[in-house]
Amino acid sequence: MQYNNAMYVGCNVELWMDVASRLLKKHDIKPVYFIGRKPEFSKDKINSYFPNCFFQYTEDAWKGNGFPQDHKIVALDENTVKSIGLDILTGMRMMDRLDVFKTFPSTERQAWFIELIEKWLYVLEDREIDIIISPSIPHRVFDFALYVASKIKNIKFIMFQMTHFGDGSFIIDDVNMTPIAIKNAVRNAKDAKIDDLPIIIADKLKKLSQDHETALPPDMVEQKNNFEKYKSISYQVKSMLFDLKKIGNVFQTSPTYRIFYKEHPKTSSMTKGNAFLIRKAGEYKKYKLRNTYKSYCRKVDLNEKFVLLALHYQPEETSCPTGGFYVEQRQIVKNLLESFDDSVSIYIKEHSSQFYPYFEGETGRDESFYREISSMSNRVKFVPIETDTFSLIDSALAIATISGTIGWEALFRSKPVLLFGRGWYEDLPGVFKVKSKGDLFTAVTSIETGAYTDRLKLNRLYGAHLEMSKFIIYSAHYFDFHQMGLTNKEESIDNIVSGISDFLSIKSE
Repeated sequence: MQYNNAMYVGCNVELWMDVASRLLKKHDIKPVYFIGRKPEFSKDKINSYFPNCFFQYTEDAWKGNGFPQDHKIVALDENTVKSIGLDILTGMRMMDRLDVFKTFPSTERQAWFIELIEKWLYVLEDREIDIIISPSIPHRVFDFALYVASKIKNIKFIMFQMTHFGDGSFIIDDVNMTPIAIKNAVRNAKDAKIDDLPIIIADKLKKLSQDHETALPPDMVEQKNNFEKYKSISYQVKSMLFDLKKIGNVFQTSPTYRIFYKEHPKTSSMTKGNAFLIRKAGEYKKYKLRNTYKSYCRKVDLNEKFVLLALHYQPEETSCPTGGFYVEQRQIVKNLLESFDDSVSIYIKEHSSQFYPYFEGETGRDESFYREISSMSNRVKFVPIETDTFSLIDSALAIATISGTIGWEALFRSKPVLLFGRGWYEDLPGVFKVKSKGDLFTAVTSIETGAYTDRLKLNRLYGAHLEMSKFIIYSAHYFDFHQMGLTNKEESIDNIVSGISDFLSIKSE
């Protein structure tokens, strides 16, 4: 293992200091740059562990601030920009969640993202960083710019890909694909029985053969329940009173990463009162957005031939950067219309989270989105959001998604999946990863002829999961996982360190 200086980016639970200490002691990987969230981290706390390690708050990094003061100018040239053109488009799209007023123009978005890449290029060179470790997929503009910079410098960037198995995740080093080791293991998997699998995986898979409500992930169940509560006036009143009490002084500066009207991320600020009003305005926009979607929905006919496209909640990591070019989901619709026969309809179902009050759906979608898709063809049909997902899966020719859970669910209901992004389950049998028209042509041919059916056998899927399970790391390494309380701190640290050690050893062989 030939790594000396490490950067830890986007850490939001304290155990990462212990992970860094263990890797330093075990492999001499020295932390020289650390980005962490308030209040879990501070410069004094980090320096008590690692003297001379530069510390930057996540909250500052969101705005492109908090970099070393000795920063020097580094400039990208045209050839380099050509090589990362799609990454620049992706970075600009990530700014949707910041730009709530939609007043940060594309020219400024491009210039700022390039500036962030250039700042990171200097940091990487100045601090002689040769490995970057992230608890999650880079998706917050600042860490994605860092990821792009690491590609330019050919520096190892490892990140944790979450799964649906408790607090289980596995390590990847490319936002566009799972590691070769996992691909080879799954490709060579032998048939297995469900009882051969770890209990946490077997229990989850058993639910996929039941009704959709039973199979829903815990986070989606919680979101759905909260939304049902929100509909009552009493809940809204209690929620507003709680918010006002939490805000305190409405004239104090809000810690939000959002950009105020016609301002730049680096200098923008808003009061807690303004942030509260903006959030409430966003709730109303999502209410209107939901009604607009309903107006385009029609009663579905499960007896006709159709492909089901499950839209992703946006803005979020599962579509940006995970979707690459297909973060623009209108392009998926166009490709499906072009590739499937005219007798095949495209059923489109919106993600329920897009309309949840406390999410940021109003920044990732507007009413014209549905209008434009609807006007593409009379073969395009929006599905009422209340329609049972498993009924749609069971009747569809195939399921199209960027990286959604619905694709994984579909496999266990014997339906092929057109995956337009990078999914944690992308190597499983029955998944067609689509990045070109050639990929889509191959997939459509297989679907129309039924050639895929031999791959979608339960024992084969169980065997693939058994191989994949050998790469899963169970740990409370991320805030959401930490809240689950499934794996304790010491076990989490051990699992993370062992997982990183194994991953780097495999990659260096």
